[in-house]
Amino acid sequence: MNLGGSVGVVMVSLKTLLANIQFGMLQASQVENQMTSVERILDYKSLVPEGRLEGSSNSNISKDSFRKKNVIFENVSLKYANEGSSDTKLALKDVNFTIAPGQRVFLHALSFLALH
Repeated sequence: MNLGGSVGVVMVSLKTLLANIQFGMLQASQVENQMTSVERILDYKSLVPEGRLEGSSNSNISKDSFRKKNVIFENVSLKYANEGSSDTKLALKDVNFTIAPGQRVFLHALSFLALH
């Protein structure tokens, strides 16, 4: 009785099976990520747009003047608003920074689910 050939066939079959399971898990994860993205887009679509920024009627500020000034944030603290929750844990606490003209800012959250 030759078991060597049978063991080899079983090992190759198991390796193929495990590779297929791994591929299936990867595909399921990607589908879940895409569905979360679609859900987030639908949430953003239902947001009420903000009104126009209105200044005083005699204001002589042009749009170009904002491009020449720094935007300064001092002692900024932010928290997520959870309806019905008394959680007061801050996401940002006493943050200070300045954005120079032409500078870009990127805010990154640990979980994209927390952003919507």
